[in-house]
Amino acid sequence: AAPSAAPGGSAAAASVEGHGFAYHPRLLALTGSQEQIDAVARAYRIYTSKPTPSEAASGEYLLDHSIIIYLLAPDGKFLSFYGRNFSAHEVATKALAEIAKWDAEHTRADGGLGAWL
Repeated sequence: AAPSAAPGGSAAAASVEGHGFAYHPRLLALTGSQEQIDAVARAYRIYTSKPTPSEAASGEYLLDHSIIIYLLAPDGKFLSFYGRNFSAHEVATKALAEIAKWDAEHTRADGGLGAWL
């Protein structure tokens, strides 16, 4: 899930939702009030920097933010995170190890990745 600090209310929410699915159809894009966004950013230590008013008015700006993949267990608990310094292979290897560890610590009725997919 990716919180959005994009300005613009409901239009921004629609944009965030569309942007999330550019990566993977099961990626959940989240938005909310500024207070909710700030709370999530603090909880996950996400860095964001809003554009200046003139940048926002021009429509040509970048929203600077952390670039991190968070791995959450099926119950929503934080397991790990992966930054830009990890290759795709490293992320996959480390995430699969975390999944295997979580599965070993929890009784699994389906015996596989069912809860993860």
